[in-house]
Amino acid sequence: MTPPQPNPPHKQPWHSSELLEHLRELRAHLLSKIIGQDKVIEQLVPAIQAAALGLNTPGRPLGTYLFLGPTGVGKTEIVRVLAHYLDIPLVRLDMSEFQLQDALNRLIGESKSDPGLLASRMTEAVTDSHGHGILLLDEIEKAHPKILDLLLQMLDAARITLANGDTLDFSHWHIFMTTNLASHALTEISNLPTSARDRFIKAEAERTLRPEIVGRIAHFLTFDPLDQDSLLTITKLMTDGEIARYQEQGIALTVTPDVYPFLLSQGADRHLGARPLRHTIENHLRSAVVSTILSEGRNRGVVSVVGREIKIVNAAQLQN
Repeated sequence: MTPPQPNPPHKQPWHSSELLEHLRELRAHLLSKIIGQDKVIEQLVPAIQAAALGLNTPGRPLGTYLFLGPTGVGKTEIVRVLAHYLDIPLVRLDMSEFQLQDALNRLIGESKSDPGLLASRMTEAVTDSHGHGILLLDEIEKAHPKILDLLLQMLDAARITLANGDTLDFSHWHIFMTTNLASHALTEISNLPTSARDRFIKAEAERTLRPEIVGRIAHFLTFDPLDQDSLLTITKLMTDGEIARYQEQGIALTVTPDVYPFLLSQGADRHLGARPLRHTIENHLRSAVVSTILSEGRNRGVVSVVGREIKIVNAAQLQN
């Protein structure tokens, strides 16, 4: 079901029964898609619900969020899932691509005929979303200082002026930032009281992003490293998703339980979290499917571990 769009309260009433039900189900939806980050979801959902109901501060972005934690734990993925669920556009910018002196000109343009990358991406994204959207600035700590000056304007006044004189309005946009700052230290302090951990997080953020920027961010959310149980659940979700995709192409597959821990063992990386898993799963399954179709002409079977490989066997072979 496509969710009803939240409208500014001064234009239309926000409290349709469809919207309220959709917002009530947000927490459960995120918990089903984002594994091992329940604490983050519990903090994030009320802020998103309040903004969708028009309860945010006028003249500011709908919400401002800094996600901290190691790589591969779901910081970017949760924003993708959220945008899809709310049916609003997502504009993602990798700040590692905006480290050099020309970064600001690339983003907001250089002349009256050049709107810049940010305006172009936002214009392409916003179609029938009532101007609502999500801006995701990945690895914000890598941005050039001039980009941080621009970010300060976004957070403070919800608008920036482009080189061509036009104004971009962020008052109906959520602004998410992610960072890997102090990810190793965050693991060590995970058992500290929340207040002590929050003080540490803000101090680390201020050291890199400047106090005036940190002071304008409403929500600081820390992602925990993924444990083995979480990684195994993610492996199962990704594998079953690939199997469903093959099903849509007329390839009928079932999976034996030993496949999931095997794929996890092949794609696990304690430094990269769940990030390598998707490619590992895709590569192993694709190789098995291609081999089975080309060598045996079969488009169905049971995905199983044979030796140290993923193979697609028929039910009779499995029983033997």
